[in-house]
Amino acid sequence: MTSKRQIPAAFTKGYVLCSPSGKLQPNTWSETAARAVASKYRKRETWEKAQRRGWSVQFVYVRFFIPVFKATFTTTEISEAYDAENI
Repeated sequence: MTSKRQIPAAFTKGYVLCSPSGKLQPNTWSETAARAVASKYRKRETWEKAQRRGWSVQFVYVRFFIPVFKATFTTTEISEAYDAENI
């Protein structure tokens, strides 16, 4: 099934954990900061230790979209191979 209809992107906001090196952890996304923390740290003491090591909770905006993969360029060899197949 092919369709020319494009589904527009959707946006939301929430919270994710951020590692000490500054990398957001997308699998911890949640609508509340408490739930984001609870997704990885179940005990308060464990989260407090993580904070001392540099972990934090960050407010983020998220964009959901359906990926579209397109060739940005083709080489002569690819074009010739495609033409040869379609003769």
